[in-house]
Amino acid sequence: MTRFLALGLLLLVACGDDDGSTMDDGGTTPPMDAAPVDAARVDGGSEEEVDGGTTPGEPTWVAVGNWGYRAATTDGVEWTVTQGEQQASDHTPDLLRGVGYGNGWFVAVGGDRNSMVMRSRDGVSWEEDLHPEGGQWKGGVAYGAGVWVAVGGVGTMILSNDDAATWEPVDTRLGGAGRAITFGGGRFVAVGDGGVIATSTDGLEWSEVDTDAGGLGSVGFGHGLYVATGSSWNGSGFDTWCYQSPDASDWSDCPFDSARYRSVFFTGGRLIVSTDEGYEHTSDGETWTHSDASIPAIAFEAEGHWVGVDGDRRYAGTDLESLTRGDNAERGARGFAFGTP
Repeated sequence: MTRFLALGLLLLVACGDDDGSTMDDGGTTPPMDAAPVDAARVDGGSEEEVDGGTTPGEPTWVAVGNWGYRAATTDGVEWTVTQGEQQASDHTPDLLRGVGYGNGWFVAVGGDRNSMVMRSRDGVSWEEDLHPEGGQWKGGVAYGAGVWVAVGGVGTMILSNDDAATWEPVDTRLGGAGRAITFGGGRFVAVGDGGVIATSTDGLEWSEVDTDAGGLGSVGFGHGLYVATGSSWNGSGFDTWCYQSPDASDWSDCPFDSARYRSVFFTGGRLIVSTDEGYEHTSDGETWTHSDASIPAIAFEAEGHWVGVDGDRRYAGTDLESLTRGDNAERGARGFAFGTP
């Protein structure tokens, strides 16, 4: 079994092409392969009144994607959707690549040659352009330890300690473009191009882990276990990688494999890895069970109700393995989160 150890504090990456370019053509993961949310951190948030049609404290699911796509639902059937005009390229300044929930806020990040950041109390009414100085897209965002951290192009990271209202750059950079980030067990874990895995307890000081992966696009935490996965198209199929760790320092190969990994997410008391052959899941962080059932790339449960998203498709129901597909979403959903604002 392959094992990887932490290498120490990240070095500042001076070059501007560590992920190939400032664009998102690295090819590590297609849309919805990333899981930029930390489902283990679903809290009650604020009970103050909000505009937009959801009730404070009501379970809310939010999807984001191309051309400023934002969609919110409280039942998986009726969605409130905002989206700009579709264009020939997905790489627009309002492209949203990831979304997270924490401390009563949904925060979405993305961009092209900019760092687009948006935030919302309810997933319906949004404040936009909250980091106008950024020159690199952001791939994922997570909340923990009282701060928000977003990772993105050429390893850049930004941090907010006022609920995403304002942002500052983090001095260190990841060794490759950041694709996803989660918080759990008292630390952030970020993954990205070049197989980078990096950890931090405060979002400022980071340690990087060396892996053999070509690229990682999803990371999750549950039951004391971190899992990072990646799938990269090689021209005839996918090269795939899956690592797990109980402490985010000592990593080993997952005890299962797949022709293609999709997302890692924690919900309904289980840490789940969705794949092209069904899904793997653990309820204790030790024993993994395989299911052949086809499920959406990512889904979250609340009060016995499941809502899932898979690219342009939406799903809802009372059981993960028997979700009903609803109307198609607008083209290009990339990130999905759940919270109770």
